[in-house]
Amino acid sequence: MHCYLVFDAYTGPENQAAPDSDKKSENLRDAAAKNEKLFNYMGLRAPARLSTESEARYTVFEDGLETYLRSDWPAWVARRKELIRQSGSYVEGKHVPAYAEAARTASGEPMVLHSLLENTMALTKQPIPQEAKSDAGIAEGLTRGGPPTR
Repeated sequence: MHCYLVFDAYTGPENQAAPDSDKKSENLRDAAAKNEKLFNYMGLRAPARLSTESEARYTVFEDGLETYLRSDWPAWVARRKELIRQSGSYVEGKHVPAYAEAARTASGEPMVLHSLLENTMALTKQPIPQEAKSDAGIAEGLTRGGPPTR
C-alpha cells in the first residue's frame, strides 16, 4: 500500500518569530520531535531543517498550510474573503466549503500544491509492492472477522 504524507511542520519563520519564551522553545522542540517521528514512520530520514516543499512521498509546510496560502497564493485568500462577504453559507475560520470553493475559483497556481497533486498522482501509478498486498490481505481478514489471508 502506498502512503503520501501532507503535514504542517510548525517550525518555520512564523513559529520562530513568536515571542521568546520557554513555551516557544518547548513548542519548537515538540514540533521537531513529531516531524522526525513522521519521517521515521515513512521510512525516510528527516532533513536537518524543514522548508515548505513537495517531494515524491510527502509535502510539508514549514509553518502551516494557512501561512503558505497567505504568502504564496494571495488570490486564494482574497477569494475566500470575498465568498464569506457575499454568501451566508461560507464562514470565517477553517471552513472546508469556503476553503474548497476558494481553491476551485481563485486565480493563480500555487506551485507546492500543484506539485503535491502531481506527486500523489504519480504515486497512484506505481505498482503496489508484494509485501503491501500481503498486509492488505491480513487487514481484510481482520475487518471481515475471518482468518488473515497471506
